[in-house]
Amino acid sequence: MNTTNSAIMQMIRGERGTLESINYSDEYEKAKELSIQAQAEFIKKIEDNPTLRKQYFEMEKAIGVEYTLHLEEIYKEAFYFGLSIGLESKQ
Repeated sequence: MNTTNSAIMQMIRGERGTLESINYSDEYEKAKELSIQAQAEFIKKIEDNPTLRKQYFEMEKAIGVEYTLHLEEIYKEAFYFGLSIGLESKQ
C-alpha cells in the first residue's frame, strides 16, 4: 500500500477534507447565487424598519448555527460509516 497518497496523508497535507478542496456543482453555484440575490433584495426592502431588520439578522444567525450543527452531525455520521465500511473490508 502506498501510504504517501493515502486519504489520511492527503487530509494531513490539506489536499482533501477541506472546504477549498470541494468541487461544487453548477447546480449548487446557481442556487447559491439565487439565495444571495434574494437575501440582498429582501434586506433592501427592510432597511427602513430597524425592528424587522434586527429580527431578520437574529433569525439568519440562528439558522446558520442550526445548519452548521446539522452539517457537523452529518459529517460525523458519514465519517463513522465510511470508517466502518473500511474496517469491514479488512476482515
